[in-house]
Amino acid sequence: MEKRIGNKDKFPTSSFKITASVSD
Repeated sequence: MEKRIGNKDKFPTSSFKITASVSD
């Protein structure tokens, strides 16, 4: 999960929120 948070810099906040929802 740490890697996904780090990738936040590469992906837009909107996309990150979607990814976070999937992880959640």
